[in-house]
Amino acid sequence: MRRRVPLQKLRGSDPTLLEVQIQDLLGRPSGQLEPANLCDLFALAELEEPPRSIRSELEQFVKRCRQEIAEIPDGLLPEFCDDYAAVEPARVPATLRALVLELSGRESRDGAGLSKLAEGWSAEEPQAFELGAGTVRVQRATAKPPAPARRAGIGKAEAKPARSSSKAPRRAAAKTVVDVDRRNWMVETVLERLATSQESGLGQAVLIAGIRHRAREQYPKLAPHEITAVLNELLKLGRVRKSAGRWFRTR
Repeated sequence: MRRRVPLQKLRGSDPTLLEVQIQDLLGRPSGQLEPANLCDLFALAELEEPPRSIRSELEQFVKRCRQEIAEIPDGLLPEFCDDYAAVEPARVPATLRALVLELSGRESRDGAGLSKLAEGWSAEEPQAFELGAGTVRVQRATAKPPAPARRAGIGKAEAKPARSSSKAPRRAAAKTVVDVDRRNWMVETVLERLATSQESGLGQAVLIAGIRHRAREQYPKLAPHEITAVLNELLKLGRVRKSAGRWFRTR
């Protein structure tokens, strides 16, 4: 039985805790990780802005694991497929789905198991990695100088601290900036891609991978969850439909 690092709960951790949790995982071969944790790390790497402290290591980890998975011998593929078929489909990120689909189409190997694995995942949309909101920032306290010694009966009364005015202006809440050009580009590209596959439609993982590939120069940090959001928006508008994990253009 293969010895693996125990499963860890990574999703929902704040960046500070996450950095500690994944240090050991990032240095391990993909075969030594629990499939669910490898999926979590791939999903973390899909974020548009992963925590800066682990960004470089995370990119190297994904690159190395992609190569390791691509080099799995055909004799070990059934074990790989069984292990990853047990992972909840929503936990499997788009980049890993696209990699498995790509490998299933290579003539140099038996891709039937990989195709079946990817098909099972397509029944559910991938869930984006969410960082915890409760990040604690540690600040060093500034030491106060000792109060001067006061001689008996001498000295003025201490000044009372000024009351904060209740009319002080409140800081305006930060507004989310929407890149209209980016959103419109995604809408046009989604509809264009689906128009070429009117009858059979496109699996979500394939569709997302294709759009990210096309965006690599104009929007190199385009994240899968952004494309998913546009797909759901078009679904509500009736411009696309979804059936059995595949997307179709309606108009």
